[in-house]
Amino acid sequence: MLHRALWESWPSGGRSSVRQFWNELVGFATGTSGQQGGLFPGSAPPIPTLLCPSDREMIQWISARTSPAGRLLVKMIAERELYKRLLVISNQRSRRLWKDLTTFREKLGWRGVMELQKEVQKAVLDYLRGTDYSQRTTSALEPEARDKVIALGEQGTALILVDIPTSRPGSSIPLEYLPEQERREMIEEWKEPKPLEDSVVWTQLHDSFMESVGKVRVFCHPHVRATLEAAVPKLALEQIVESHVKQLRSGVSSKTP
Repeated sequence: MLHRALWESWPSGGRSSVRQFWNELVGFATGTSGQQGGLFPGSAPPIPTLLCPSDREMIQWISARTSPAGRLLVKMIAERELYKRLLVISNQRSRRLWKDLTTFREKLGWRGVMELQKEVQKAVLDYLRGTDYSQRTTSALEPEARDKVIALGEQGTALILVDIPTSRPGSSIPLEYLPEQERREMIEEWKEPKPLEDSVVWTQLHDSFMESVGKVRVFCHPHVRATLEAAVPKLALEQIVESHVKQLRSGVSSKTP
């Protein structure tokens, strides 16, 4: 949610706009900027928030610069109204799709992920409009419930978020340890610097970290979770994600000279 709100706040102009944005952020973080607009301007929060003051100030700063959809996201963060998980794609269960998504994230960056979120949301709403649910008995698929989801989407609300993991810089740092046979000598009498050994376990974990624990997750707005879970089968949602990853990648490839 915070990623999407930040992406929505990124300036669309050239280098001068980005530089100004960066300078404002540095000025805010170092306390040298002027007074900024807030998430709750001119009044206390409408409900109690568990955010510490510095976190609240940060999301206020983001809220003043992001889009209406991003502003709603940070407001929901402050109110602990968090998005719910719809789908998990792992390397073990869906290796090809997982590989396509992580490669997509690596090559197209956050702009590609945000575009993927928007395209998946459009496709999910089209699926909702074009499917006959007259034989379903759950109240989550009543026309009123479906119309509520579609109306939120048409208002510009971010209903779908796709979280694709990336490699963490910290995982590339080697872990060294003192061999067991050297510990007693080191404690009883320091004679000379003791050699450290690389951790084989850490090395193996680093080499397979993304494949082992990195999962792609699709989240949705909490107010529409029941309807989307009942309306869109997980296999259909996987197919929607996969098709739009391919479309976006092919679109980028066709523009590459």
